[in-house]
Amino acid sequence: MRRPHGFLEFTERQGFHCLYLVTTESGAPVKVGIAVDPAQRLASIQSSNFIPLRLHRFWWLPGRPISARIETAFKRHFVARCIRGEWFDVSLSAAEEFIAEATRKLGTWGITEGDVVGLMDHYARRRFSVPAEAPSPLRGVPETVETNSQEWRVGLNENRCRRPKPPVQGDGGDSRRSGRRSRRDFLFDLPSHGAVREVKVMP
Repeated sequence: MRRPHGFLEFTERQGFHCLYLVTTESGAPVKVGIAVDPAQRLASIQSSNFIPLRLHRFWWLPGRPISARIETAFKRHFVARCIRGEWFDVSLSAAEEFIAEATRKLGTWGITEGDVVGLMDHYARRRFSVPAEAPSPLRGVPETVETNSQEWRVGLNENRCRRPKPPVQGDGGDSRRSGRRSRRDFLFDLPSHGAVREVKVMP
């Protein structure tokens, strides 16, 4: 999927971090890792490998600590199947199943790059009052932004994942005291293995 302008700035501002699976053209072995930008990371890995590699799948997760925790759990679980470093003799389906289960156990979520673009599109529409039927206000993407999620409106679930709102500089932690506009919180439905998570996303 083509990324809109400002994509990486958006993921950094929201605190997203990526967990990825890289493999060869034959589908084995599998490398697990974390990165700020999986596409750039693949290019870096490929430069030191003569075998053509491909990015099989990646998940955008709520922060580096979460992605690092799942990565560590993966390596511990499949330690007996480790070939070298972060390369494992594990099938792609088994790797995906483990990551999905580890994500569920942490009570968190992992979304696709298309879903991140959907968040950007939703926020931009609200910010500039662009109706849903109008072309996307994002630059560098098709007029219609498609995501894997059916709805971006709020959905409440007993499992919640929130990130605290950072204080505005100079207001002592409470933007209302200084008379400034506080950052608005937007709630989105995020596809999390069939369950809806309440997530605050800050512009």
